[in-house]
Amino acid sequence: MRFNFFRPKATATEAPTLNHEGALAWKLGPKAELYAAAVTASLQDGFYQTANARLTQLQTLVAQNEPAFVAQLAVYTRTRTCAAYPWCCW
Repeated sequence: MRFNFFRPKATATEAPTLNHEGALAWKLGPKAELYAAAVTASLQDGFYQTANARLTQLQTLVAQNEPAFVAQLAVYTRTRTCAAYPWCCW
């Protein structure tokens, strides 16, 4: 039984976004993706990504965003996240 009677059916106009496991995922915009990558960045090998792949991803995202946003994000990351207070990240 469907409860969303008036909701139109979704039609795919582009290829679906997949996560590292191959499941469907939400596609973030360039600003949100750079923010997520910057505040969770650790430039060492991880389960899903190598350090070089992570660095390449960050460089690509920086190139896709406005310089003013990148500068503000750099200040925010340095002063408000665990980059400024490494002892808070257990």
